[in-house]
Amino acid sequence: MTLDLYLLRHAETEYNAHNNLIGGQSNFLKLSERGKNQAKILGARFVREGVKFDEIYSSTAERTQQTARIVCGAIGFPIARLITTPKLLELSQGDWEGKELNEIYVPEVLDEMKAKHWNFKAPNGESQKDVEERVYSWVEKTLLQRNENLTVGIFGHGVATKCLLRRIMDSNPELTYRICVNNCSISRLKYSHSGQHQGWSLIKINDDTHLSESGFNPATFV
Repeated sequence: MTLDLYLLRHAETEYNAHNNLIGGQSNFLKLSERGKNQAKILGARFVREGVKFDEIYSSTAERTQQTARIVCGAIGFPIARLITTPKLLELSQGDWEGKELNEIYVPEVLDEMKAKHWNFKAPNGESQKDVEERVYSWVEKTLLQRNENLTVGIFGHGVATKCLLRRIMDSNPELTYRICVNNCSISRLKYSHSGQHQGWSLIKINDDTHLSESGFNPATFV
């Protein structure tokens, strides 16, 4: 029995396009026009490659739900079957959300972030460790305990996906931010419940080859 898991970051928002404000959860953010186009292109790729999902989940943020609905429409997946959960939300940046990057990320704060890495929290926010535990616990309880063949799409967020990948790969927590997860990219993993390769296998990370059609330039992404 195998879980085929697609981790899909939401498409571009205005925050992503200008990259001058701290987003965090900011659950009100909507897709930019280019983001809507990116989501359509992602859906077209799934149609072209014959990818069919048994289940699709999204965080409760507006931008992930928008992305998911566009993709569902493109692939013919009933939107009524789209399941949303706050467990998949982005790392909360607490009191910093919506503030200027240059205002917050002063040298003293950057030094503290480097020293604490996955345990660092913005005021009233979450740490990477918090997010990792939240998201992986949901994956474990919702998907892994079922022990059946499933192909699942999860529409989520950049840092939350990085934290989940760190947990699965058991990598150095100091390197989590060095994992690239671009808007509307595909990261794919499989979990086998039995056999020679029991456990997680990593298929791909940050596959955004379809996005060149929408004018996305990875060289400008931070």
